[in-house]
Amino acid sequence: MSLQLRNALTRAAVLMLLGIAALLCGAKWLAVLIPVALLVYSSVEHSPRGAGRP
Repeated sequence: MSLQLRNALTRAAVLMLLGIAALLCGAKWLAVLIPVALLVYSSVEHSPRGAGRP
């Protein structure tokens, strides 16, 4: 498994956990969870499909 794929999967898992936490914790925690989710999402490197393939 490449490092880029591992990082993408880790970020996806973190975003899913933040979404579940938002559902379970309620509106009080949204002020904290939304900026954290945006920070994680913005750190994802978007590359064109198939980039890096020979």
